[in-house]
Formats: sequence, C-alpha cells, structure tokens
Amino acid sequence: MRFILALLLSYVPVAALAATEQHADESGGALPQFNVETAPSQLFWLFIMFVFVYFFVRNMVIPQIATSIERRDDHVRGQLQEAGALNEKARVLQDEYETSMSDAHKKASETAQKARGEIAAKLAMAENAQRDVFAKKRDQFMKSYETKRADIIKDLEAESKALSKAFAEKLLSTSSTATKSKKAA
Repeated sequence: MRFILALLLSYVPVAALAATEQHADESGGALPQFNVETAPSQLFWLFIMFVFVYFFVRNMVIPQIATSIERRDDHVRGQLQEAGALNEKARVLQDEYETSMSDAHKKASETAQKARGEIAAKLAMAENAQRDVFAKKRDQFMKSYETKRADIIKDLEAESKALSKAFAEKLLSTSSTATKSKKAA
C-alpha cells in the first residue's frame, strides 16, 4: 500500500510539472492557474488529490495518531497506577517507620525508667548501708566514749579521793603541828 502511495505521489507532481511546462510554452509564459482553458483539468486533479489525501489521512495518518495517543494514554495510566501503588507502599512504609519509631521510643523510655528505678534502688541500698555503717561506727564510738568517760571519771574520782586524802592529811598534819607548836609555846 505504501509503495503504491509513494508511486502515485511521485507521479502526480511529475505529471503536473509536465502539464505546466506544456501550458507555459503554449500560453507564452503566463501563469497556468489563471489560464481558463486548463481550469477544468486543474479542478479535476484538485478533486482527485483531495479525495486521495482525505482517504490517506483518514485511513493511514489518523489511525496511527489515534494508536499513538491510545498508547500514550495507556502508558500514562500505567505510570499513574504504578505511582499510586508506590505511593501506597511509601505510605505503608512510613506508617511502619512511625510505628517502629514509636515502639523504640516507648522501649527506650521503659528502659530508662527501669534503669532509673534500679539506680534509685541501688542508691537507696547504698544509702541504707552507709547509714548502717555510720550507725555501727557511731555506736562503737559511743561505747568507746562511754568506756573512756567512765575510765576518766574513775580516774578523776580516784585522783580526787587521793588529793582529798592528801589535802586532808596535810591539813591534819599542819593542824597537828600548829597545835604542837602552840602547846610547845
């Protein structure tokens, strides 16, 4: 079909050119479009060419254009469907990501809270242990203090008794020497 079309298209301009040259020679170089003698022939060929171009465009060009447009529309629809599917996958992945991040935050918060609780418990245990150690050392110190105080008080009482005794003896001995000296005088 295309071969016939090409042959016709190549023949028509050659035939029209030959007719134009023949008329130019006959009419003395005037334009053939304005020549009244060739007008019916030109109208006939115009009609033939119009019908030929009409059927050619109708049967060859328009179906190819329609096919191209249809393919393009199908391609665009396919791309839009694929984009919609990818968008849906992206939304699902986004939801999964947000869920996993939320779970991770919750888990981290729980772990931090658990660690705080453990640290608080260990701190309380250490504080209680320090209080116990301090109380034991205080009790030991107080026992030692009470023992040393009692010993010091005993020593002071003994020293006081000894001094009192010595003082009393000195008083008695000075009183007896003074009485002896008075008696002797």
